Amino acid sequence: MTREYLTQILLEKMKKKIKSISYGALLLSASLITYNCSEDESFYEENLQEFSVTESTSISSTSEILIEAENFDSMSGIKTETTSDTDGGINVGWIDEGDYLEYEIDVPASGSYKFDFRVASKTETSKFDFYQDDTKLSNVNKAASGGWQSWVTTSKTVELEEGSSILKLLATGGGWNINWISITPIDVASTTVENIALSGTAEQSSTNTSGVGAASLAIDGNTSGEWSDDSSDNSVTRTNIESEAWWQVRLGDDYEIGDIVIWNRTDCCTDRLTNFDVFVYNENGDQVYKSTITEEPSPSLILSTGGVVGSRVRIKLKGEDNLSLAEVQVYSGSIDGSELEEEIEDEEEEEEEEVAIGDLNSSWAPSENFDLSTWKITLSSGEEKTVEQINDGFELEDQFYTGSDGGMVFKNYPKGAGTTTNSTYSRVELREMLRGTNDDISTQGINGNNWVFSSSSSSNQSKAGGVDGVMEATLTVNRVTTTSESTSQLGRVIIGQIHASDNEPIRLYYHKQPGHSKGAIYFAHDPNDGDEVFENLLGDDYVEETGSGAGDYTGAGSPSDGIELGEVFSYKIEVVGNTMYVYIYNESGSTLASTTFDMNDSGLEDDYMYFKAGLYSANKTVTSSSDYEQVTFYRLETSHD
Repeated sequence: MTREYLTQILLEKMKKKIKSISYGALLLSASLITYNCSEDESFYEENLQEFSVTESTSISSTSEILIEAENFDSMSGIKTETTSDTDGGINVGWIDEGDYLEYEIDVPASGSYKFDFRVASKTETSKFDFYQDDTKLSNVNKAASGGWQSWVTTSKTVELEEGSSILKLLATGGGWNINWISITPIDVASTTVENIALSGTAEQSSTNTSGVGAASLAIDGNTSGEWSDDSSDNSVTRTNIESEAWWQVRLGDDYEIGDIVIWNRTDCCTDRLTNFDVFVYNENGDQVYKSTITEEPSPSLILSTGGVVGSRVRIKLKGEDNLSLAEVQVYSGSIDGSELEEEIEDEEEEEEEEVAIGDLNSSWAPSENFDLSTWKITLSSGEEKTVEQINDGFELEDQFYTGSDGGMVFKNYPKGAGTTTNSTYSRVELREMLRGTNDDISTQGINGNNWVFSSSSSSNQSKAGGVDGVMEATLTVNRVTTTSESTSQLGRVIIGQIHASDNEPIRLYYHKQPGHSKGAIYFAHDPNDGDEVFENLLGDDYVEETGSGAGDYTGAGSPSDGIELGEVFSYKIEVVGNTMYVYIYNESGSTLASTTFDMNDSGLEDDYMYFKAGLYSANKTVTSSSDYEQVTFYRLETSHD
């Protein structure tokens, strides 16, 4: 008997036990139908504990909706079971390659939506594609999570088309379970939200002694960050200099709060709004949300609360200073960002448009956006993924994945992370593998996997996979660590390297101390012969360049020529013989810094080389387990003679 015929039997003979499930404002309802199979219908007894017939799920244009995996409209080849995941219930399992789940959905408006899949796997083969009707949206490839009930959440942002359609999950590999799917609007044209702060009442811990800078100026609808001593022209708040200065807005009632947007002063003193807490309290006075911000809004930042219900939003500095705010917007839902773009000054918008990040697709895995055919990756645990694995669509939540802008994200939580042999620092970093998938070639030595300088012997050059090399990257540093037992290590990451057998001809650093508006860029040269030296590129005298303290932070202030967090920039590292060239470019391609470095006395000409790129932590004394680093690449290219 075919499954289709058995489905007919089931639909004709089923005894219905209907339980309505309401998702309230999510506009989702479903009916679970339990069928007691007879012996001659053992196929369903074996393959399905609960058969689900659901009404179409209405996707929200303003908030998250949740679909329980067992509430499918049709399926092939799956079973259900009781789950030990948080909140209990049922999960879908016994999934083999070719099996599928289908759900009827109604999409209110075309746009970008984030899909979160709650999955568990005991194997490395767990993967599936998901579709809207016949259009493939993206794929999900999960490394083993540790067991059939070891649950993790993996995310993909995709474009959905408006209207009724079928969401299909098609297994391209077996051995995984799924508990639920959540869908959250990210960039939906029809999303309309309200700034409920505009009708609120603002208060602050004090108003500066001149009387200019009242609390109400942060909810007057004017996002200009230009301070004026003339109260008739000023739209920026300011308290006195005091410990833990605060500002708050009372909304008058409990509201569902989506995004909070905080606008900074822009004429000066932007670093005053650094290292502060944002709280949301409800009418009962209970704290329902808290976020600690360690970087200044430039000129604004968006906080997503996830839809908490509250009546008061409070901003409080952690240290002693003035608290100044240009505007605080409290939205009744999630905004798509276009509202902010319209309010930012024209010249800032033009600069943003100049950023060239290539033709990247946020729905694709990193290996689909970038040529990773000659790269492997080391993860925070110290585990490696091979060239073959990384090019099979590998992604890992909170470590290596495609961002919402299509960039290749490297993210690392240093405290408690693993390290590799001969290193005490953690990383999420790519390692060049010129051999590709040819495992017969060793990873070490002068061979087809590595390259040499053109100053090396002709014998070495003929054996190597390449001669001399160029690596070019476009990227942004999203976040650096803000806790450390070492001032010199605090806030620094390595974003590119050339590695030799034991030492590094170059380690390229980005380094930003808390309270600084910009980060410095410098590099280390660790030769085979002689002492390690450093060279400052952006940020004069930011670190000691030579001597016993080489690489130590000097206590310099925020570098005026530095790079801000979130600012897109590029680097180029080129080696020709014993000469190394290093360039730093801004977002529009202008050279910010360059140097020519002589390696004639470094003893590297008979060594083998390989490039590294991504995020190599340079802070091994982080004190907070929630402290992390993040770098996003938009271009990564290498070449050799």
